Amino acid sequence: CLRLADFGLAMQLSGPSHPLRHSCGSLPFCAPEVFQSECLDVGNSAGYDGLAGDMWSLGVNFMEMLSGPYSIEKKLGWLPRHPEDNELIVKGLRSIVNHWATMAEEDSSGLERAITNCLRLQPMQRWRVGQVLGA
Repeated sequence: CLRLADFGLAMQLSGPSHPLRHSCGSLPFCAPEVFQSECLDVGNSAGYDGLAGDMWSLGVNFMEMLSGPYSIEKKLGWLPRHPEDNELIVKGLRSIVNHWATMAEEDSSGLERAITNCLRLQPMQRWRVGQVLGA
C-alpha cells in the first residue's frame, strides 16, 4: 500500500505565494526549510513555500520507492530513531541530496531526472508538479 497524500492534513492555500508556518508528517520526508521553519519561533518565522516543500517530499518518496522501506532512515543513520539535536536533523535532511546523487548514477530514467529536480536545496529551483508529470 502506498499513500502519497493524507487530505485530512491538507492545507488550503489562498495562492501560490501563501507562506505556511505549520507542518506535519514524517521527519525523513520533510524539506530542510520546513523543519528549519518549525525550529524557529513561529511568530518570527516568515514561513515556507508549502508547494515546494511538497515537491521535496515527493522526491524523497520516489527515492524510497526505488530503495525500499526505511531506506532514507538507514542512509541517514536514523534507525532506530532520529537525532534529538535540531542542527543534526537539518544536516541529515540536507544530506539527502548527496545520498541521491550517489544512487542517481545507477538510474538514468525520467524518474531519476524528476527526483534530482525535486531534491533541490533551494525551494524556488525545485520542479513543480506539472514538470514532474512531463518527465
